[in-house]
Amino acid sequence: MGKRLAVGRAVFVVLIVGLSAWLVLSFRTHEPIYQGKSVTFWIQSLTNNLPQREQAEKALTEIGMPAMPYLGEAFEKPHSFWTKRYSKLREAAPAVTLKF
Repeated sequence: MGKRLAVGRAVFVVLIVGLSAWLVLSFRTHEPIYQGKSVTFWIQSLTNNLPQREQAEKALTEIGMPAMPYLGEAFEKPHSFWTKRYSKLREAAPAVTLKF
């Protein structure tokens, strides 16, 4: 009888975990896609070289309003320690090195 109870509890726990995982995954928001790439990809491409930046601007314009929450989130994201240091170093660098 004790073995049956343990198996029943294990099955119950597996069912609850499976149901929870299904609920979390099914109600997750999916990012808008443009030309097979997500909004996050296009936002990250804004910082790349000029041709990719222009393409990213066009893609985000084409996506329109569905991209706005992701853009807002990207602007609100705090900078990491290394990002701040890189920015200060880049500001202090000579103009010749900025194109690298």
